[in-house]
Amino acid sequence: MEEFRRIVDELRKEANDVDKYAELAQDAVVRESADLSKEETAFITKRRQLQKVAFAKFIHEDPSNIDERDIPIVGIASSGGGYRAMLGFTGYLNAMKQSGVLDCTMYMAGVSGSCWSMALYYHPFIQADTLRLKQHLEGQVNVHWANMSHFLNLLTASPQHTKTLLRGIIQRQQHHGETNLVDIFGVLVGASLFTDNNRASSLGLSSQQALIENGQEPLPIYCVVRHEIGVSESLVEKMKKLSEFKSKKLLQEKDEEEKIKKDHLNVYQWFEFTPYDMGCEELEAWIPTWAFGRRFKHGRNTERVPELSLDILLGMFGSAFAASLVHFYQEVRSILPTTAIERFDDTVKQYELSMSNFHPISPSSFPNPFYKLSEKTAQGLSRPQSIISSQELHLMDAGMDNNIPFYPLLREGRNVDIIIAIDLSADIQTAPHFKRAESYIKRRGIDGWPQGAGWPKKTNKKYSLGTCTVFEGESREEIPSQKEKRKSIKLAYFPFILNERYDPEFDPQEIEFCSTWNFVYRREQVHKVLELAEHNWYDNVEMMRKLLRETWEQKRRERLRHEE
Repeated sequence: MEEFRRIVDELRKEANDVDKYAELAQDAVVRESADLSKEETAFITKRRQLQKVAFAKFIHEDPSNIDERDIPIVGIASSGGGYRAMLGFTGYLNAMKQSGVLDCTMYMAGVSGSCWSMALYYHPFIQADTLRLKQHLEGQVNVHWANMSHFLNLLTASPQHTKTLLRGIIQRQQHHGETNLVDIFGVLVGASLFTDNNRASSLGLSSQQALIENGQEPLPIYCVVRHEIGVSESLVEKMKKLSEFKSKKLLQEKDEEEKIKKDHLNVYQWFEFTPYDMGCEELEAWIPTWAFGRRFKHGRNTERVPELSLDILLGMFGSAFAASLVHFYQEVRSILPTTAIERFDDTVKQYELSMSNFHPISPSSFPNPFYKLSEKTAQGLSRPQSIISSQELHLMDAGMDNNIPFYPLLREGRNVDIIIAIDLSADIQTAPHFKRAESYIKRRGIDGWPQGAGWPKKTNKKYSLGTCTVFEGESREEIPSQKEKRKSIKLAYFPFILNERYDPEFDPQEIEFCSTWNFVYRREQVHKVLELAEHNWYDNVEMMRKLLRETWEQKRRERLRHEE
């Protein structure tokens, strides 16, 4: 116990050590702009320069014929789904790396379990080596993250292990005054995923700049959401009133239900974290990633504290257990008796809006960097009072809103031409990923999205889509202010489903060990998930080659026409 107290005291003293935490010598301000950061803009330039040879090689073209301006901007959007998503995305990543597509990719966005893959991929001891990542995970997922015996063994292995494991949570307690179950979850997951000898989960996210500063890897974008709890509570009241009105026949059902559904829009705001900055496009507000965790007021930090450790962020990125009751139901639906499913389906359909607002475990709470910001953005848009008037910012797993992170890839200035969507969800054919994306796109006024993308509503087949389907939007009209005709957004959709060419008996949508809630995989099970993902990619490499070549030719023609 004395040794433990000594370590805690050391951690508290180190939190003020500028030599250990260089960011303590810097103040941070909120950047109020819709533009990309100067760091990301510089990254894009360097990445484009490196992509020329790799892109030419992938599409089988002479590099001398490639103009950097014509190379398609490719973004990966990988879904959540616990360890299934983490392992599955690792398999896809390895196949993309080996086939050459990853070197042609500009962005990598993730939700939940895919964020864990990304955090490991960009970590100093993995060094963006997908083969090393595969080998690492094989030995890290055979013990449950909540196995206290395993955790205590790690904790007491040496004083250095104790310091590393506890640093994030001690600093949260010291500077924020409290910790919650999501923080503890992050520490346990970090302890489970990082090796004993290279456990650097206490590193901050900004340390990943080392692997992208020269454009050598895609820019990682970690996604979370904020839930408008106040709006949600009012919706619950409306649902209650609606039930009363129905019983008294005072209102027509359809009109009131439509009104409630409209009110439910904008209930989530998306926040993104990169090694450079974190913030929200709809707020037009950003801070350096190393400053997240500090208290701010009127756009300036009011304190200097060390950057939050990665394990605290891991908990927030993958806080699926802070999911709503509806999401819990969707996950366990397949294992319920048929009679129970019919009864619960009716209940969920009637009360989905109200149920979606109850969280069994609170989201992570952090000092709000946007506290007391101006009510209007630089473009004159209103910022939600519930954000700028609160000293706390509550963030959670982005899968609560959309399990596929399309939104950050549609951000103005990123100009993504092709989105590679890796869907590792449990409710893969019924989840409203595409419907919600279309609602967001209409609200944000984004053109070129492939309308109608997603799973067909009616089909007699088990899976009406294959292991890859390409959806393409209509060409955009010329934008007068830009004098530029931009082509459509192309979407290559990779659902993580059965591949009979690999193993007709292995369906990750049905196999019990692939459940989102399973956190223990045997080595042979890890191999199954990794290999299925790799086969699903390799079976469609030629389709991807054709897609990238056609998009390049399209952009090249448009540029040459514009230059005439």
